[in-house]
Amino acid sequence: MRTIRRQGAGWPASIGTLCLGLALFIPWGIAGEPGAGPLERERQELERERLSIERERRSLNAECSRVPADDEARVQECRARQQRVLSRMRNYQRAAAEFKNRKERLEKIDAELVVVGQRIERTRREIERYSARLKDYQASLEEWAKLPLDARDKARHAAKEAAATVLLEKLAQRKEQAVALNEDALARVPTSYWQHLRELPFTELVRRQKTLYDSVRSAKTEADVIAALSVFKDGVAALPAVPPREREEALTVILKVIGAVNSTAIRNPAIGLLIADGELVIADLYAWMGGLEARRRINELLNLGDDHLKAIAALTTQYKSDIDARSRLAGERAKLLVR
Repeated sequence: MRTIRRQGAGWPASIGTLCLGLALFIPWGIAGEPGAGPLERERQELERERLSIERERRSLNAECSRVPADDEARVQECRARQQRVLSRMRNYQRAAAEFKNRKERLEKIDAELVVVGQRIERTRREIERYSARLKDYQASLEEWAKLPLDARDKARHAAKEAAATVLLEKLAQRKEQAVALNEDALARVPTSYWQHLRELPFTELVRRQKTLYDSVRSAKTEADVIAALSVFKDGVAALPAVPPREREEALTVILKVIGAVNSTAIRNPAIGLLIADGELVIADLYAWMGGLEARRRINELLNLGDDHLKAIAALTTQYKSDIDARSRLAGERAKLLVR
């Protein structure tokens, strides 16, 4: 007689306790999840698999603990069954560990969502207090927060269009625009601002960008820069086939140049608070509907006192960041709940 024992036949010493040990974290539930939720169903499936493996292990131990040495077929059958049990246990271990990691990440996400949600509510109340002089500012933020991501892209484009139009109009009316520019003002418009436009496939847009670049670099006064930007903006708007992304890139260049010249020559704090390296700090949340209403709202922001605008800008930036964080966390959570 030849005996197949746990150790001698390749059983790990912990095979009996390993399955039972894993069961210690498998029954955990997910706080706030309904009993029939996808994670609960997965937990139940894992528990059924654990019990099935345990039954098979017990059956194997009972039927293959002692096998006659001359019964080669029986020996091979028991060894094959042993390998199947071990394979199922390894697969179970991997699945259970992955389940545990996902559950822990979900708990962290849920905790983060609570913190972000509370901060959004506090910021919302502060914005309401500061934005009394801005018609519909609070409502606009609420509506923007509900926009899907593709709609936000369009909203950002519309707001940039309105901001560029209003700023160019206002700057063209400045009495000081005929004064010669300090050379440092144009040096603050780095060549990297133009690089991404040069890499676009739309040839006509690249050609107009090159003309704008040459005009800005050779400008003698603020008026020369504003005129070059206005010609560029009107020319891009007249092009019939420029894709939306490329149009927005062109608007970004306009806002970057305005911001760079403002920081050294114009020094209007409101412009500095509205534009950061070609991107709108808060106007996209208030002027995202585009058109005349968007231009009116840009003007409202520019007419606020510096301290008032600074406070709203800081609060709105926090609000925008938290809304994006909430969307990202909710998206990650949804993916974790799908196997």
